[in-house]
Amino acid sequence: MKYALMFNVLKDGEVEPIKWSREVFTSDRSIILLEEFTPAVWLWHGVEQSLVDRRIASRQAEALKGYGYKAKDTIIGSRTRIIKEIDQRKVGKDAETDQSNREFDELLNKKFNPIDEIIVAFQLGESEIQGLELKPKIVLEPTPKQESKPITIPTPKKISEKAQKSEVSAITLTTPQELKVKPATTKTKQISQPVKRQEFTFESQVKEVESFNTAEIIRDVLKRIEKMESKLDSLIEEFKELKANFIKE
Repeated sequence: MKYALMFNVLKDGEVEPIKWSREVFTSDRSIILLEEFTPAVWLWHGVEQSLVDRRIASRQAEALKGYGYKAKDTIIGSRTRIIKEIDQRKVGKDAETDQSNREFDELLNKKFNPIDEIIVAFQLGESEIQGLELKPKIVLEPTPKQESKPITIPTPKKISEKAQKSEVSAITLTTPQELKVKPATTKTKQISQPVKRQEFTFESQVKEVESFNTAEIIRDVLKRIEKMESKLDSLIEEFKELKANFIKE
């Protein structure tokens, strides 16, 4: 059994479950469909739906993707991973939209049994049942245990007392001789060489700075001030003329 249900996206962004029927697909609606056949959330837009309406419906479809909708004891659409959007304005103009529209029609043409006013159940065909058959479990054969063979440890041979005494007598212990090390007497030769001190003389070079002519600087500044005053006078006269014209009008 595979379950499915439909939602109508309202203008304020809310979604309401509606009865499963082809009659709900009108030009002024956006419909969301959840089902358990494919990992897709189906989003259908009518021709009269504006860009704002389509975006609101797209946000609601994104909210349902991956989470699904809890209905009674099951969650429909919990394994959805993609959104297949069908805009009726693009049908016949876009190849991808046409392919999604054909798949959507095949889904709506399936025979169903209503569980209640909202949820419907689909009967699986033979081809669909074969596609859902589980692969046989792989049975791992137990690996045969390797029998552990007992390890035989050879018993050591007994050594006679005479042999032990002969071996001990053959061993001669040598005490280490004390090594006397003479302290090394090295005479350090004192080399008396006169140290020459290098004397450095620093000569300060002072460059003469050209003296500024203050009189010329003052004249230049006064000329600039006179130019600024003349500009201000002309601006004041223009302002007076504008003011007089404005009062006359």
